[in-house]
Amino acid sequence: MSGATPRAQFRFVCPLPNGMHARPASLLADAARGFQSVVRLTIDDSAGVDVTSVLSVVALDVRHAQECTLIAEGDDASVAIHALARFVTETLPSVDTPTIHGRGPESERAVWLSPVLMSPESKTFVGVPAVGGIGFGEAVHVAGFTLSAEALRAVPCSVADELGALHAAVEATRESLTTRARGARGVEAELLRAHMAIATDTALSAAMETHVRGGATAIRAVFEACEGFAQRLRSAESEYIRERASDVGEVGMLLMSRLPGGSGRDDGPGVRLGSPSVILGETLTSHQLMSLDREHLHGLVLGGVGRTSHVVILARSFGIPTVVGMREPRSIARAGEEVIVDGEEGRVFVSPAAGVRGYFERERNAIIHGAERTRDTARGRVCTIDGQSIEVGVNAASEAEVHEGVRNGADGVGLVRTEFLFLDRNAPPNENEQFETYSSIVRAAEGRPVLFRTIDIGGDKPVAYMRLPREENPFLGVRGLRLYATHEELLRTQLRAMLRAATLGSVKIMAPMVSTPTEASWFRDRVDDAQRSLERDGVHVGEVSIGMMIEVPSATTVMDQFCRVMDFFSIGTNDLCQYWSAADRGNAGVASLGDARQPSFVRLLRGIVREARRHGRWIGVCGEMAGDAAILPLMVGLGVDEISVAPTSVGVLKSMVLQASGENCQSVLEEACGCEKVSEVAELLARPGWRGGSSMPIVDPSLVAMRSEATTKAEAIHEAACVLRATGRLSSTRPVEQAAWAREETYSTGLGHGFAIPHCKSEAVVHPSLAIVRLATPIEWGSLDEQPVSIVMLLVVPSSDSAGSHMKIFARLARRLMHESFRDRLRAAESAEGLVGVLREELELS
Repeated sequence: MSGATPRAQFRFVCPLPNGMHARPASLLADAARGFQSVVRLTIDDSAGVDVTSVLSVVALDVRHAQECTLIAEGDDASVAIHALARFVTETLPSVDTPTIHGRGPESERAVWLSPVLMSPESKTFVGVPAVGGIGFGEAVHVAGFTLSAEALRAVPCSVADELGALHAAVEATRESLTTRARGARGVEAELLRAHMAIATDTALSAAMETHVRGGATAIRAVFEACEGFAQRLRSAESEYIRERASDVGEVGMLLMSRLPGGSGRDDGPGVRLGSPSVILGETLTSHQLMSLDREHLHGLVLGGVGRTSHVVILARSFGIPTVVGMREPRSIARAGEEVIVDGEEGRVFVSPAAGVRGYFERERNAIIHGAERTRDTARGRVCTIDGQSIEVGVNAASEAEVHEGVRNGADGVGLVRTEFLFLDRNAPPNENEQFETYSSIVRAAEGRPVLFRTIDIGGDKPVAYMRLPREENPFLGVRGLRLYATHEELLRTQLRAMLRAATLGSVKIMAPMVSTPTEASWFRDRVDDAQRSLERDGVHVGEVSIGMMIEVPSATTVMDQFCRVMDFFSIGTNDLCQYWSAADRGNAGVASLGDARQPSFVRLLRGIVREARRHGRWIGVCGEMAGDAAILPLMVGLGVDEISVAPTSVGVLKSMVLQASGENCQSVLEEACGCEKVSEVAELLARPGWRGGSSMPIVDPSLVAMRSEATTKAEAIHEAACVLRATGRLSSTRPVEQAAWAREETYSTGLGHGFAIPHCKSEAVVHPSLAIVRLATPIEWGSLDEQPVSIVMLLVVPSSDSAGSHMKIFARLARRLMHESFRDRLRAAESAEGLVGVLREELELS
């Protein structure tokens, strides 16, 4: 008996502010792939597109609040639609990324320039600020996504040969991206996975094959197909989706590089930097960016690249000052010409005059000193305002990541993922190779404790040379410690290398995937065995603590028994959460269930930490949850000894700890445990109640420049603003400069007797502050008494200050300056401390 194909549909309104862009589209595709039915997404009564093709869904240009329909056809249509409807209503609204809106055509943007920068000798160009900071360097030109002359001249072989070459290029690209994604982290890893999805997209493959069958070479087919999709994306109404066109071009370049006529390199035509450089190009692929020498890469000036493009996201993670939206960027400077990139305001200065160069050197120094100040704050151990201490360690898989973490103030290395040493090779590393690697990591930690996790192989980390049998559900199978019994020599070699490295510093060793106290005891015995074998060999062995990951839910119920065996614990929230909630963390359809903010999971964590504390055991957290700044109040509230995070997150989290109140965070934790929904916990964490109070004096010695070489009013105001930015009082100097100059244009703030008090309110002001610049040579200010100024006091308050406090301080200061004794005391002060002492005493400042 035959019948119509089962069909089901679900109508919804797109909840995404940026429309259906790549990330939610890829999650929707993942959710649909679990079903046999063909699922289409339609809008405006169109035929719709297959939702498993991310490019087709993105190119559909679904906008915010637009009506959409999911249609499933197949034997499991009803089940599929039910699951996808749940995904759309529960998960989709939370996966968007807020767009950083551009400011429109920059030629139409009114750009304020400090008088210092109005030099006829410099060429100034305006684009869109994408990544902050100041970069100096020589101009270097790069080309974009084009066909080479060789590719244009190429004659196609047979269709079968061209298709064979095309399929081989796709497979090689997929393999390359997969391998690179395994060793990457954070934004870089996400980008590589997104490009892998595009390279294997079914709609893109079909389009490329169609071009080949139409008589094109494989390389031209890639170019035409990718350009076709890129054009569709560029015509989208959503700015965010338009900017995804560059990703398609990047993948096209990767595919073309592996075909006859291509470069044979992932990074396209090679660009080598031998000195401080600024890249100028219409586009730049993220793979090109990753291949450049970052020591010499000081800035990017790009044309058809958006602020939310992946290359800009990557540049932001690397801290490279970047300006985008520049018209014909390669034409603004000749190769080798001096360029300054102002990533703060989106401006580019070519062949700058000395005054312009000096202005940006001050600006760059202020930014650098501000960053160093944050690092200094984070350098030592931190505690909350009520004295609760918490270490912030770094997660690492290499010596380089440990160096970066230490530079950013990490208190230790909370997790070394040693399995990366065993992947992507034909045989396991021997004891000496491992010893050298572990030793370099211990040395890089510079005396800080290092926590090595023994190999966690299996699950999502298969190793070809171990020839592990295929498992139906590897995440619940033989992985982590469960592998050791059948690969005991592998474990013994690793433990010996770790114990040898422990002679160089403080080392802890922990096992992954421990489920029972018997397993924990067995692991401890293996460490003892390795130690005895080294002693028998006459090899010196270091002292180590032995612990385990807490990532198996059953282990959490017998913490008291584990405490009798283990010295310490580290909670791996990634696996623990997915096992606890029975929700695959890679499955978008159950993402909301696997959210670490689920109240039941927060209660579980509270119980684990309480039990470890009750038995006097050290306990840390090393999963993604630990590095999420929004969740920090829960970490503090739990009272863990350490959170271990990515190197770039160390400083931010330490700064947050300093602002936190331990008591308030414990209240937040208890309230979170009483919630019923993730959204309630999220709302709780978003409130400022976890913070403690803080105070900062309006003036202190760090705000004083005792001898300034400024020669103009503009330079003096800028220097004072830079002093404030370097000390964290301003988020940016330019708004303050502009506001101060707006007042100067109304009337001069030169009060006479050699003193000037420029003042303003600005959104860039973080704390009300008074910066003092004492000039080496008095300068003309347009003062009431027509005398030059030798002491400048820049008074700033936040825009939100409605009490007019800056005018009260200004009035008090102006009245005191009428007294010669006060002026003499300020002039006679020999140090910043002395000068500030006079101000505090005479003005009764706090």
